[in-house]
Amino acid sequence: MTYLRSIGEVIIFLLLSIFAILDGIVKSFIPKRYKMKSIDGEIALVTGGGGGLGRLLSLRLANLGAIVIVWDINETGEYEMKK
Repeated sequence: MTYLRSIGEVIIFLLLSIFAILDGIVKSFIPKRYKMKSIDGEIALVTGGGGGLGRLLSLRLANLGAIVIVWDINETGEYEMKK
């Protein structure tokens, strides 16, 4: 009886493994644009958005349709971002 149970568990394991592999293969062919969440109209607070990476992130979020709030200690960088 335990021999049959072990064989059943191995078969279940193999079937689940095949399913997981096929699932991964199918998901790898789906383009990223279909996986992305829509942030259109969402509010995004970017600290340090006056220059560097924060500035680039702010611009990217704005291009995606988010309402971007920029917070930075550098007032000139913040002013440039508003332009």
